[in-house]
Order: sequence, then C-alpha cells, then structure tokens
Amino acid sequence: MLEFLNASSRASLLRYAYRYRFLATYVVIGFLSILVELTVFRGVRNLTGRVPAQVLGLAIGILLAFFLNVRFNFKVPAPKRNRAFALFAIISLFSFGLSVLLRDVLAQLGWSYE
Repeated sequence: MLEFLNASSRASLLRYAYRYRFLATYVVIGFLSILVELTVFRGVRNLTGRVPAQVLGLAIGILLAFFLNVRFNFKVPAPKRNRAFALFAIISLFSFGLSVLLRDVLAQLGWSYE
C-alpha cells in the first residue's frame, strides 16, 4: 500500500501512525458516539420532547463511547472500570454543560447555528 514511498519515509510514517493510534481511535469512537447520540435525539425528540431526547441521546452516547474505548482502545482492566466510568461520565457531562452554556451565550449575542 505504501510502495510509492522510500523505505525511510515508510518507516517514519508507520512510527507516526503507531505513536498516535490511541488518539486516532479515540477520535473515531467519539465521532461514532456523536452520530449515535444525534440519531437517538432526532428519533425520539417528537415522542418525548427536546430535553428528554437530549438526555437519552447523551446517556447512550456516553455509554457507547465508554464501552468502545474500554474494549478496543484503552483496554481498562475490569476492577478499574467503575472508577473509569465515573471519571468518563463526569468529564462528558462537564463538556456537555460547557457546550450548552456556550450555545446559550452565543444565542443571547444573536448568533445561532440552529
């Protein structure tokens, strides 16, 4: 696949990819969980209303991201998973809170992406 590169360039590229493999996997899992979160939100929004749909989508997105990261990316040992999930959930909820706050501040300034 990388035959067009000379041996030195190929080795450098492979070292670079190996070095950042966890970050790349984390980003891919993050995008996948966002897509699932948005799909759930849009699927149940008309049935439950905006806030319950947002909470359900966020919860499913957090659970999916945690499960995939633990299973395929970071391989967290079973005895440490409860603590890891608590920290993961706290960080995710904090991030969500910041994004809602930023959205509200921007809306008050007259900027909206909706």
